[in-house]
Amino acid sequence: MTLLRIDFLIVSIVTVGVALVGVGMAAASGDQQPAGSAPNATSSNASALSSVVASYAAAWGEPDRTKRQQLLERVFAADGTYTDPTVDLPNRAALVEHIDQFLKRSPGSKIEPTSVVDTHHGSLRFAWRLVLADGKVAAEGLDFGELTPDGRIKRIVGFFGPLQSTAKP
Repeated sequence: MTLLRIDFLIVSIVTVGVALVGVGMAAASGDQQPAGSAPNATSSNASALSSVVASYAAAWGEPDRTKRQQLLERVFAADGTYTDPTVDLPNRAALVEHIDQFLKRSPGSKIEPTSVVDTHHGSLRFAWRLVLADGKVAAEGLDFGELTPDGRIKRIVGFFGPLQSTAKP
């Protein structure tokens, strides 16, 4: 259970990181999304956001360390941080290593965004899922993040699983 939770957290962080990069690119280009709204597919930043998110997500499933590092260099700030319930990483280099360990434990796994990226004021959020090599969904989560002025991910904070309801049965 601990190994699956760690793997799930890693996937969440990756997904959030991808979303944050897209939000930063929107902020850097001057595009603003109203609070609580998702990026508009027709906006000028849609293509850039999709590319950033795709690169970040691809990094979580990339087995070649050099290629993974290159993917993250494009979308994740050198001093960007990653935090989930199992880890608090201080920079991109630590994230590259963390993903390396994740892929050793769960080869062939990947992170897939499962929502549009919601963004405002240089912040973002998105839902994701961890898909194992056999295609089974191992975990789902929600990532929140911040972007740099140049549109790269500055910070990712990942949460695993659904929120607990306050409704009484």
